[in-house]
Amino acid sequence: MTRFSYQGTDQKGQPVDGTIDAHDANGAIQRLAGRGVRISRLQRQLPEPPASRTAPKTGSEPVRTLPRPAAVTPGPAATVIRVRRVSRRDQAIALFSLASLLRSGQNPVNALDELAKVTQNPGLAAALLSAGEAAQAGLPISDALRCYPDALHDSAVGLIAAGEKGGFLPDAVQTAAQQAQDTDKLARGFWWAKLLVLNSVLLIPGLYFAGQSLLSIWDQFDPDAGGNPSAKPVAAVSAGFLDQFLWRGLPVIALVLFLTWVVRLWWMAPAQRKTRDRVGLRWPHFGQRARFENLSVFTWSLARLSAAGIAPADAWRMATDTAPNIEVRRILLDMGVRMREGTKLSQATQDPRLFPPAYGPMLLAAETTGDVTGALDQLAQIQRGDMESAEQVARFRGGRWGCALLLATTGIGIAIFYHAWMVELPARVLQGFEP
Repeated sequence: MTRFSYQGTDQKGQPVDGTIDAHDANGAIQRLAGRGVRISRLQRQLPEPPASRTAPKTGSEPVRTLPRPAAVTPGPAATVIRVRRVSRRDQAIALFSLASLLRSGQNPVNALDELAKVTQNPGLAAALLSAGEAAQAGLPISDALRCYPDALHDSAVGLIAAGEKGGFLPDAVQTAAQQAQDTDKLARGFWWAKLLVLNSVLLIPGLYFAGQSLLSIWDQFDPDAGGNPSAKPVAAVSAGFLDQFLWRGLPVIALVLFLTWVVRLWWMAPAQRKTRDRVGLRWPHFGQRARFENLSVFTWSLARLSAAGIAPADAWRMATDTAPNIEVRRILLDMGVRMREGTKLSQATQDPRLFPPAYGPMLLAAETTGDVTGALDQLAQIQRGDMESAEQVARFRGGRWGCALLLATTGIGIAIFYHAWMVELPARVLQGFEP
């Protein structure tokens, strides 16, 4: 067990400080979070050396001097620490801030500590504190951040790990921030998708039961349906509305909303990450954008790692961890397994499942001239430009399909209500009349 000193605020906002024993920094953060303490500073304390005992002069058996225990160095937790999922927007802001602090000359310990103090999201603050503690102990901050998959995307952690290994940490954090911002911008551009779901879930059943309410109100006056012709209009309208819309319609709408919420939770669960990434890579128009984005980040990381003098196989493996899409990562790992000593990049990038035809000729020329890093940088820029173009196409065509589906669902709801108003209701009113 290691003792940590901490400062922070309690649930009432009052400042608190003290010490706590835990196996590592992550364990201390979890225990303090369970007490409702919002941590502003957490620091490992070195154990005090025990006082030496000297043998008494009375001739009794001497007491041995107790050795000083070795200091416990916190390492990355073996278990995953779950926190409330941090949005990509908040991740981008934190990463941009961290990159600025690192580029200003601050060391990672101070930068992470200062950033954690002003971070409002508790899960992200805990991850930053844990990373700062790891940096203070001389451990990779990426190992600590891997324990918080809900606070920081694993591709960002992969970029940070590559930056630590290759000596380009500020640039790696900046790239991770840019990637998180791009993802957030894409998601915000499709705000109408939520409107489309709500339109389908609420409007169609709502208009159906509204039409049934009209028929029920007529039945309150129809003696053939058990109604009272002399009933008061207000009472008949209230009875018909309560019977159909409130007692029957609202429970059905609530059930549909609940099922939609359950499906969304299931689809967004970490266990469905592979399925989401696989579908996203094959989705029309959006799949192209995802492929270009992954290749851009992977190629940029590979260029930086190669420039740092890391062996090609190791550089390939580390760059693979920076790809945001798990399916792309799997394909890259499969390619990396087939790499042997002496395998050239121009040969490794011949797989048509992922790499465009331009990779082979450009890398072959770069290997001949000795400028592989420059060629990889140029390819990364090309892929980013292709990603931006593909994103514009995806936005346009996705918006077109969204408008069509919105009109279709709205038309279905109106058609249902129109049928009840103009077909079923007149038929009931005219029932019993001879032509």
